[in-house]
Amino acid sequence: MFDAMLGYCIPHWGLRLMGTNLIDARDPVSKSELGDGQYDRMPARTLAVDVDL
Repeated sequence: MFDAMLGYCIPHWGLRLMGTNLIDARDPVSKSELGDGQYDRMPARTLAVDVDL
């Protein structure tokens, strides 16, 4: 998994771009409670923008 965050701030506001699982690896994490042979996978690629005023 590869995560990154890029931000810029000045006195009255800030801007951040955040990304998680940027290579979009969906490896099994744990066994699912729904049935035999089923696995829960890692979350997919996620991007978010945060603005502080």
